[in-house]
Amino acid sequence: MAHNEKPLMLESEEFADWKIQMYLHLITMDDEIMTILKEGPIKIEKEKSEWTAKDRRRNNLDNHCMRHIFKSLDRNTFGKVRECKTGKEVWEKLIQLFEGSEQIKENQKEQKALMAAESKGKLADSVSDDSLSRDSDHKVDTCFTAKKESEVFDLSFDDFTRDDLIVALNDMVIKYRKLSESLNQTISKSKSRQKFGRDIIASGQPIADGHIT
Repeated sequence: MAHNEKPLMLESEEFADWKIQMYLHLITMDDEIMTILKEGPIKIEKEKSEWTAKDRRRNNLDNHCMRHIFKSLDRNTFGKVRECKTGKEVWEKLIQLFEGSEQIKENQKEQKALMAAESKGKLADSVSDDSLSRDSDHKVDTCFTAKKESEVFDLSFDDFTRDDLIVALNDMVIKYRKLSESLNQTISKSKSRQKFGRDIIASGQPIADGHIT
């Protein structure tokens, strides 16, 4: 059962390739190693004194399997599996260590990709909302400005001269004076009526049909 080919050294980044090549390396040593990896060491169902050379070889297959696997491991990885008692335990422990880690890494990559996609989506929505907000503000400002411009003098209009401004201001002053005079007249009339009423009450004269008797 000589097998002089050196097994491939295990590298964590290339575990999938190592597993295939190591599996082929082991089963080419002996067909029954396939069974050992799946079910554990072969049990010889007879007294040890009755074992034949084939029985001793079969009984020792598990040790050969472990030795070849151990030879492919670095010191750090060997420290994680050296307590295993059978080739099957070593094989399954390595799969758990490396394929489990690979699955975790893959899950983390998928999670990061989803987070990145979600972040990009939120950014796009934010930009879109901001654009809509600016457009809306611009429309409101435009409408408000147009409304104000319809109520005030457009000083930027080329035909609007200094004389036009003076005339407009004079008109405003005249209108203000008229309003002020009208208000003052109303106040004076109100005060006169109040005084007249107080004088009537003070004199004690009766009032008939709105006239003093």
